Amino acid sequence: MLFGKNINRYYIKYSPRLILGILSLIVVDWLQLVIPVLYKYVINGVNNGYVDIDGAAVAFDMDGLMFDTEPIWTETWAPVLATIGKEYPDGLADAVRGTSGKSMEAIINRFVPDVDASYVREAAYAMVH
Repeated sequence: MLFGKNINRYYIKYSPRLILGILSLIVVDWLQLVIPVLYKYVINGVNNGYVDIDGAAVAFDMDGLMFDTEPIWTETWAPVLATIGKEYPDGLADAVRGTSGKSMEAIINRFVPDVDASYVREAAYAMVH
């Protein structure tokens, strides 16, 4: 008899290990499918500043998460404003921290009236990057 009582005891004794091994293989196979998709999200997020998930754009900001760039941005505002003949107003760096685009430009205009805020923002961005 192929499956005698000794072989049946063997399978019963070691069945949890067999099941764990099969489940581990399934998890590894699943991860091999998921990890490239996650890499795509990270790379697109770094390049574009957002991740497109099911047609919805999700903000992707690594400042402070992986790289502490705030000190660099803080030091950038004074030289950028000096290029257009303006002095750095105290509190500007704190006010623009965490903003971008039009909201950053509105804050720049509030602290430094009569400047092209989009130019200042783009010049600061170019200096940092």
